[in-house]
Amino acid sequence: MVKRRQLRMLGATLLLFAALPLAGPATGANAAGLSGQWNVLSVVDCKPNAANAAFCGALFSGIPYITRFITSLQALCDPNGVCSFQEAIVFTGSSPSGSCAVILASTPFKGQCTYTFTGKAHIAQDIYKVPGFIEDSATGTWSGASGVTLPVNPATLPYDLGVPALPGVYPNTSLNLQLLGLLPPNASAPPGVTFNAVIQQDTSATTVKPVALALPLPLDTSGPGTSAGFIVGWFSSVPGQGNVEFGSGPGCGGLVETGTQDQVQNQTMHVVVVTGNDLPGAIGDSGLLAGSTYQFQTVSASRSGQEVDNNGGKCYGVAIPKT
Repeated sequence: MVKRRQLRMLGATLLLFAALPLAGPATGANAAGLSGQWNVLSVVDCKPNAANAAFCGALFSGIPYITRFITSLQALCDPNGVCSFQEAIVFTGSSPSGSCAVILASTPFKGQCTYTFTGKAHIAQDIYKVPGFIEDSATGTWSGASGVTLPVNPATLPYDLGVPALPGVYPNTSLNLQLLGLLPPNASAPPGVTFNAVIQQDTSATTVKPVALALPLPLDTSGPGTSAGFIVGWFSSVPGQGNVEFGSGPGCGGLVETGTQDQVQNQTMHVVVVTGNDLPGAIGDSGLLAGSTYQFQTVSASRSGQEVDNNGGKCYGVAIPKT
């Protein structure tokens, strides 16, 4: 039996996706189309309100003060669907006290916690005949107020990483939650809940290639104006600081602003939340406008220099919704 998606320290059970019994590694016809490089970025937001308190609490295994959950994954899989992977998980909340260490015991925390891990996985079918990534071994690291490094307990393996192996862009929150069994068919997500994902597969890849994925954040209308933003996830060859250089384009032209909010410090995994030009010492910040499309490239800075991914000279793009 495959275990559900958990944070595996001190018995914490921060569940993002439903537990599903899955089969072993795919072989033969079942493995067709599973090989190559996979990149995944998903963002769940729960803006606290009375209408979604019960749903968000259940979504995160009874820990209702978690308000954002980001998953970024990269996997390189062989023709049998056996993969090497690395993944970053970032979650934020607003409970008045605590730290990343105590969240593992399901007690309050304040701010943000990051969990990164690398290991082996395989792609298998769940009971709904949807292929997903199943972890077989891994080593994880917590960062934040108290960093902890440990191997995953073999007794918890194998289990569902909560990442479907289904390429596509998934902007519809209600349909996404229905797909994962978190909402009944034709049901609507509670107000204040958004769940977006993008899953990309390069079937020709036999080695890891640079790929950056981006998703827009929900518009924030709680202040005097409307605040917009987007999240970019990618992986570099060496640990370092990740920045996103962005602008209105066209292409790679006019990338005059920089987002520096890398949620995963000094790692090969990078998750940058872009809300404007926040580079120290920079002059000017026009913010992000709803209804606009932005072009960007990623920069990973380390002691050995900088890795720049501009999508082969074309740069990447992300569209901010109007509403």
